[in-house]
Amino acid sequence: MTRYTVEFSRAAEKALAQLQPQIRRRVDGAIQVLSIDPYPPNSRPVKGTSTFRLRAGDYRIIYRVDHGVLTVIIFDIGHRRNIYRKF
Repeated sequence: MTRYTVEFSRAAEKALAQLQPQIRRRVDGAIQVLSIDPYPPNSRPVKGTSTFRLRAGDYRIIYRVDHGVLTVIIFDIGHRRNIYRKF
């Protein structure tokens, strides 16, 4: 099975660094899933954009897939209450 490379935007790196350890472990697990399958069953498209969202508990990972170079680009990570205000 082909693995995808995962890249982070500056905003995503900053958001990941600010998460509490327990939440970060959950988000890290979801990111590992993206490297194997960029469209896991609990991912959904974000309306009006070319991005997808992946649930990790109460947190969401906003990302786009580039199939040409087998890359998942993570744009942002945040609580479900706030994350969609940016998109």
